Amino acid sequence: MRRCKAAITIAAIMYVAAWFLPVVKGKPTLAQGSIPGWQAFRVALSPIWPYQDFGYDSVLAAFLGVASALSNMLFVVAAPLLWRWPVQIAHGAMWSLIVAVFVNAKWLLDFDGELRIGYYLWASAFLVLAFSAYLAKSEASAAQSSQVPA
Repeated sequence: MRRCKAAITIAAIMYVAAWFLPVVKGKPTLAQGSIPGWQAFRVALSPIWPYQDFGYDSVLAAFLGVASALSNMLFVVAAPLLWRWPVQIAHGAMWSLIVAVFVNAKWLLDFDGELRIGYYLWASAFLVLAFSAYLAKSEASAAQSSQVPA
């Protein structure tokens, strides 16, 4: 389980750093050059929690934006649960995090060429956390198969 916990730690560091790094080219902050992760979160939630003048072009875009923002809840819940009970929740966590990766990939289409390091770090954190769940599954099955009597 050491590799699993190392991957969880790396994912958590990436995730936290992404909240303060530039995510998308814009004007509001970060020396009037880029929007940091925490502000991108607020923008994504703007359909249900209004924020400045931000809005979406369609209902589908608004739904996906909110879903992407809410995927952060999945990360915040899955990381400590994987740390504490990696074997018990690995399968569900892995697939949930993979779905979140695809939902979060929406921003690649919306901001072609305007995304910055914070986005890529944030999105990669979900992949690394999903990988940690995979490691937990594979390490548990390897340990189980080595205990099978001959």
